[in-house]
Amino acid sequence: MISINNVINIQASLPGRGLSNYNTANILILTNETPINPGEYGIHLGSSTVKEDYGTASIVYKMAQSVFAQSPNIKNNNGYLVVAPMILASALVEFSAEPDEGSYDIDVQGEVITVNFDDTASDIQESLRDFPALNDVIVEKVGMDFVYKFPSLRGSSPVITISNSTLKAGGVDVVTVVKDEVVGETLLEAIERIKSKVDFTGVLESFSISNAEKLAVAPWFQDFENRAIHFITSGDTSSVEPETGIFSKILDGLFTRSRCLFKTGSDEERNLFKASYASRMMSTNFAAFDSVLTAHLKDLATVQVDNNINQTLLEKIKAAGADCYPSIQGIPKVFTSGKNWFFDRVHNLLWFVGACQVAYFNVLAKTSTKIPQTEGGVAVLTGAITRVCEQGVNNGYIAPGEWTDEVPFGNPDDFMRNIREKGYYIFTAPIALQSPADREDRKAPIMQIAIKESGAIHSGNVIVNINP
Repeated sequence: MISINNVINIQASLPGRGLSNYNTANILILTNETPINPGEYGIHLGSSTVKEDYGTASIVYKMAQSVFAQSPNIKNNNGYLVVAPMILASALVEFSAEPDEGSYDIDVQGEVITVNFDDTASDIQESLRDFPALNDVIVEKVGMDFVYKFPSLRGSSPVITISNSTLKAGGVDVVTVVKDEVVGETLLEAIERIKSKVDFTGVLESFSISNAEKLAVAPWFQDFENRAIHFITSGDTSSVEPETGIFSKILDGLFTRSRCLFKTGSDEERNLFKASYASRMMSTNFAAFDSVLTAHLKDLATVQVDNNINQTLLEKIKAAGADCYPSIQGIPKVFTSGKNWFFDRVHNLLWFVGACQVAYFNVLAKTSTKIPQTEGGVAVLTGAITRVCEQGVNNGYIAPGEWTDEVPFGNPDDFMRNIREKGYYIFTAPIALQSPADREDRKAPIMQIAIKESGAIHSGNVIVNINP
């Protein structure tokens, strides 16, 4: 018997590797709490593993509970929660021997206390926390030395000096040295450090950040390349004052991917609000039909209603582009204004841009030969983007409508008809009109896409006509 290969020989050519779609449901929580199990970060699919890492009393565990308590939550789109500890400013106070008598003065960030030889780490910490600027300082004893940590010193190192020491051990003077000063990590440094290791879209902190920090990181989030959304909170009414308030400054700076949430009450209540809000609003599974949502009038598990919001304050919150959780006729609901864009517009656009980018890349990367620089080759690229647009129609992000901007591109009649009938229009100039330079560089003609967002109904008016 002879082989069939004498007649016909078949080889299989496998496609190249492509990219997976960006996941828009992953959330990062940065914390200044010390994990029980040290590590640069942890990935969690439920709150129980956060409890194992940080304990039941930790702020980050309570936030994780809020993330996974929503229905639906980020797991609806295969999302996960990343928890990462900040690199804190710290310094070591080292002793040449374990003292058995005496005391010393320690100056910490300009605040001075006297420490006795037998004071514990808790004693020192309690004394330092009496000063407002040191109310979160952490003091830990390691062997016979003390480590001082400063969660609030982001971007600088601590200043510690020892003076007036009378410490002795067996009658011999004990020498104290301040060493190993560590500069505290800034918010942006922490975000970029974790971003280089694991993917996420939503960013929260379990600690308070200053208005200056909120503004400092806003341009990074606004950069489309970073594909991230920052959730920031305030319960201070000054935050929604026109021009001067932090939320108003975010609005005026056009920082649509810095999402402002207003809630009076405690810091813990605000943490639970932003964790719940982020998980509920980022739960969209864009592969499902009619899946996109609006934040307006949604319920949030674990969040207490804000009964301090009256109509006057609500108008200021709306004008500043923030979202809140007031009582509407006795029922707690998310209330949005859309002044700084509605959240769903921000989130949906991140998905759409990322999906188009991946679809285009995969056409080029997965072909076993090449995409020819012809009208047929361009049609293959256009087909990939068309499929993303159709997915946008299916999930409810895109819908047919009337184009209201001034000047369409491409063929005006085709443009208007496609927007009116499909909700999107894709145009590429004829490849014959390409410049020689672009052709030599093997570039495709520029592709232009127009989409009509479907929007959402948030309110309305009813007129009643009565006939007696």
